[in-house]
Amino acid sequence: MKKAFTSVIVGLSVFGISSLNALEFGSMGNLSASMGGAGVALKSPFALYYNPALIAGDKTRFGYSLGLGLRQSKFDKLSSIDFSKIMDSLANVGSSFTKKPSGGAGGGGGSGVSNPSSFGDALVDALKTTVNSGSGPGSSSSGGNNLESLWKQYQAQQGNSTDYSKLVDNLKNSINKSSGITESDKNLFNGIADSLDWSNFDVSSGTITNLTIKKGSNPGLDEAMDGLNTLFEVLKSGNIDISSQSGVAFQLSLGEAGALAVGIFNTAKAGVYLKADPSRLRLIFGKDNSYYELQLTDSGYTLKTSDKDSYEKYSILTSLDGGDSHKLASSLFNLTEIPIGYAYNFRLNDSNNLSLGASFKLMHALNLYYEQSFSGKNLKPNFSNITSGDTTNSFAFGLDLGAYYAYDFSPSSQIAFGFVAKNLNTPTFRFASSPSVSIKPQYRAGVAYNGSFFSLAFDVDLSQNELINYSLNRRVSQTIGGGVKFDLKYIDLRAGLLYDFRQDDGLVFTGGINLFGFFDLAFEVGTKWVNYFGYTAPKYATLKLGGSFSF
Repeated sequence: MKKAFTSVIVGLSVFGISSLNALEFGSMGNLSASMGGAGVALKSPFALYYNPALIAGDKTRFGYSLGLGLRQSKFDKLSSIDFSKIMDSLANVGSSFTKKPSGGAGGGGGSGVSNPSSFGDALVDALKTTVNSGSGPGSSSSGGNNLESLWKQYQAQQGNSTDYSKLVDNLKNSINKSSGITESDKNLFNGIADSLDWSNFDVSSGTITNLTIKKGSNPGLDEAMDGLNTLFEVLKSGNIDISSQSGVAFQLSLGEAGALAVGIFNTAKAGVYLKADPSRLRLIFGKDNSYYELQLTDSGYTLKTSDKDSYEKYSILTSLDGGDSHKLASSLFNLTEIPIGYAYNFRLNDSNNLSLGASFKLMHALNLYYEQSFSGKNLKPNFSNITSGDTTNSFAFGLDLGAYYAYDFSPSSQIAFGFVAKNLNTPTFRFASSPSVSIKPQYRAGVAYNGSFFSLAFDVDLSQNELINYSLNRRVSQTIGGGVKFDLKYIDLRAGLLYDFRQDDGLVFTGGINLFGFFDLAFEVGTKWVNYFGYTAPKYATLKLGGSFSF
C-alpha cells in the first residue's frame, strides 16, 4: 500500500476539465532573467517581450537566448512519510477504539472489566467506577458491562456539567493497571484520555462510533496525522514541470519615425500529473466488516465507523488497488510567438520622454497529451510517455500594449517607469483531444535606472497569473524582483533577487555574465533545496545561454 500511495504523488487533476489557464509572465532573454526577472523599464535586446514601448528611441539591437528550467512542488515532502506505518497505526488504533468491550469479570462497587485489553474495556471500567462513586441520577451502575448503557447513565449523572476530570482520572487508572494493554498503547490512550472531546463522543450498539481527538494528545499520533495532512496536500497540488523559454529578437531604430521590432519566442512546459476522481479520495480503511473513516480538522482528528459499501465506493485505498478511477497524465504544451512591434517616442522636452508601443503576435500552440490507467504501480513521473500522446495544433493572435516614461539625466543615463499589458485579448487555443488553453491578460509595472556603466531595475506583477495545471488546487504565479548590472565594456556582470508570492520556491537568486556580447550565461536558483526520488536539487532553477549585440 505504501507504493500505491507514494505513486499518487505525481499530482492530481479533476475529471472533466474543459479548459486550462496559462502562463506565468516568464523571463525571456538573459539580461532580465539574471536581474530578478525585471524588464518592463529596462533597455534590453528583449524589450519586445517585456514592454513594446521600450524599443522606441533606443539603439538597434539583436539578442538570442536558450533556456531550460525545473520546478517541482510538494514532491519533496514525501521522503518523510512512511505511509504503511501510518496506515498500520491507524488500523490498530481504530480497531482498539471500535472493538466492543470484552466483558471480563465485571462487578459492582467500582469494579468494571478486571483486566482491560482495549480502550473500550478501559472505558467500561472507568464508567462503572465513576457512576458508582457519583451521586444523583444514574449514581448506581445498572448497565453491567454494556458500554452504551453505562455512557447514558454517566451522561444522566453529569447533567449540564462539562467537568470530565473524574472520568478521565478513572480511565487513566484503568489503562495503567492493565496487563492486557501494551506500553505503547498505554501512552497513546493516556494522552487521548486527556484530549478527547467528550461532548462529541458517541456510542452505539456497544461500540464507540464517533470520537474526536484534539491535537497534542500523543506525539506519535500527531506525527501520523501530520504525515497524512502532508500526503493529502501533495495529492492535491503536487507537480513536476520541466520548462524552456528561448527566443530571438531584433529591434530597429527608425529615428524620428519610431522603432520596429520582430522576434520569435518559444515557451515549452512539460509536466506529469495524476488525473484523479475526487469522490474517491476519502480515507476509509478496515477489514472484516469493521471499517472506519478518518477526518482531519485544524484542531484534531475525528474517527467514525463506516461500512464496506462506502469503503468500496469512496476509499482512496480501493480506488488505487482497482486502478479504474485515476489516470496518469503526461502533457507538453509548446507555445511559439512571432511578435511584430512598433513604438513611438513623444519627446515632451529636453529631459522628459514618453513612449507608447504595441505588439501584434501570431501564436501557435502544440499540445501533446497522454493518459494511461493508473493502478498504483508507478513510483516516479515518466516524461517519456508524453511522446505517446495525441498531438494537436492550434493558432491564435495576441496583443500587447506598453507605456514607458523616462527622465534623462544625460544622453547616457535616465530613470524610467514602465507598464505593460500582455495578451489583452486572452488568446485561446482549442485542441481536439485535450483541454483548451487560454492565456489571460498579464499586467506588470517596473522602474529602472538605465546607465552606460551601471543599471538598476525592479518589476512587480500587478495581477496573479494562472499556470497550466491539472491538479485539484489552482496554481498561480505573482512575482516581484529586481537586480543590478555593471557594464565593463567587454564584460558585464549582473545579479538580482526574485520572489514568487504564490509558489513555494523560496527566495530566488539570479545572476549572469556576458563576454564580448556574443556569449552570455544567466541563471535563476531558488533557496529551497530538497531531495526527491533520490536526487538533491532546488525546487526552482533555470539556466540560460545567449548573447546580444547593439549598434
